[in-house]
Amino acid sequence: MDKFVITINRQFGSGGHEVGDLLAKRLGVKIIDKEVAQAIAKKFEMTQEEFDKIDYRKPSWWEEFTMFYSPFAAMGSQRTTVDKAVTSRQMYLEQTELLKKLAEEESCIVIGRCAFHIFKDHPHCVRIFVHGSEERRLKHAMEYFKVGEEEARRMMEETDKKRYDYIKKYTGTSGFDLRNYDFTFNADVLSIEEMADIVYKYITREKA
Repeated sequence: MDKFVITINRQFGSGGHEVGDLLAKRLGVKIIDKEVAQAIAKKFEMTQEEFDKIDYRKPSWWEEFTMFYSPFAAMGSQRTTVDKAVTSRQMYLEQTELLKKLAEEESCIVIGRCAFHIFKDHPHCVRIFVHGSEERRLKHAMEYFKVGEEEARRMMEETDKKRYDYIKKYTGTSGFDLRNYDFTFNADVLSIEEMADIVYKYITREKA
């Protein structure tokens, strides 16, 4: 049986992570989310707070330049010093390699992290996007995080913007481009259980 990868991109409050949790239990596979960030932070000897600060930060022109120039600087120039600080792009490349290695070892579900793009050429990858109306997502976030409407709205706006910018920065495409996915689910129409059930039936059919 070939190993498969399910990637889930989602709007904040849409329930996409819960769909992944349910699928992981039903399929008996690992769900990968914050574990990747934790592993990369450990490799670079950072705290999780330091990692998060760099991870979503847009690289400066100097960071982009040094990433291009470093191979030439390594040839032995004595006049140029390349900044050795860890950049967000370095962390993205490390994360990409780690995700690919994990997927080679076993079937898995990957939440976010541009996985829909990283695994776009994987022969057994199912890419999912979960979205919903602002009203539905606000209500779900308030219930899930036990916060008021104002705080839920702030969390939703900040998180969605970070995710949108992150995807655009590293993939050159939009997380809302439906051509990037095999299934798109509207959380206003389908429950978490119904979304998971559709993907489960598809995956188990493919595995048979």
